[in-house]
Amino acid sequence: MSQNVDNAAAPRLGSAEDRRATPQPVAHDPGSLIENMFAPELYATFASSFSVSAGSVTIKLVSSRWDNSVEPAVQKAVVVGRVTLPLQGAQTLAAGLQNFLSQNGLGHVASDRPRTRASDAVISGPNAVKL
Repeated sequence: MSQNVDNAAAPRLGSAEDRRATPQPVAHDPGSLIENMFAPELYATFASSFSVSAGSVTIKLVSSRWDNSVEPAVQKAVVVGRVTLPLQGAQTLAAGLQNFLSQNGLGHVASDRPRTRASDAVISGPNAVKL
């Protein structure tokens, strides 16, 4: 005995091609941001390298730490984390950070020395820190 079921109210799944996940641009409304007070926080002395792969940019974060297991103690660069962003997010981060630094008198200063790595950054201003 067959049973006739009305599927008019059920959502249509379509073909496998229709169901394939496609990245959609997401507009971020600052008013809809949910602040998570328990989100992990990371301190890094500098970004040691950047890489691009499959439409994403990865930033390697490094912290200078003292190794007291040897005598005399030595300072070492320790990778403390990596941040990976889609290309558009990385571009937005770079532009926003540059804008923020400029507004606070910490803009980039041209150097005669060629930059060979990310840690060669130099900043200026009243609170300037040389890396």
